Parts: sequence; structure tokens; C-alpha cells
Amino acid sequence: MDSLTFIGAYSATLAWEDMRTVKGVRSTVNRLVNCDTANLNKAVKAALEQIRDIGKIEAMVGLAKLPLALQEIAETRLSNPQANLVELGEACQPKLTKSAAYHRISRLQAYAAKL
Repeated sequence: MDSLTFIGAYSATLAWEDMRTVKGVRSTVNRLVNCDTANLNKAVKAALEQIRDIGKIEAMVGLAKLPLALQEIAETRLSNPQANLVELGEACQPKLTKSAAYHRISRLQAYAAKL
């Protein structure tokens, strides 16, 4: 690029710089899309596993046998299958933090694993 500028090919230098900028933006956009897609796939897979575990608990012992905190998060997950952990926590009464929702879901999954 410096060589083009040195010999006075300013339009070629600008075209080259424009091409580099476009390629950089495309690379950034592709990286972000790939990251978002991976995160979405991971969240969907986790939600499906959670719903499967809750179904297992419900079929084998019933949700009514769970402590109230776990009953609430299980029912919230079943009624909001698309929700992420933040949204699940906000749907509970009182509202839960993302961490609290995660720990309750983890306890449900551990319980289902024992069955």
C-alpha cells in the first residue's frame, strides 16, 4: 500500500484500503453471528434437557413432592420453555437472580439424575 502511495496511485490505494475495511467488517460480523448462533444453540439444548429432567421428575414422583422453591422453578421452566435463566428468574415470585435460577435448575437436574 505504501508503494502505491509512493508512486502516486492514490485511487488504487483508496480502493485497497476500502477493500481491507470491508473485509474487516465482514470478519467481525461473521464472528459475532457465529458466537450468537453457538450461544443460542447452547441455550436451546440446555432448556430441552431441563424440560426433559422436569418431565422425568413429574412422571416418577410428581412435582408436588419437591420443595416449593424447586416446584416454582420447574413450573416456570415448563411454562416458559424459550426463556433464558435471567427471564426465568424474573418470572418467579419473588424475582430471582440469574445465579439463584441456575442453582435451582441445577438442583432439579441433580435430583432427576438420581431417579
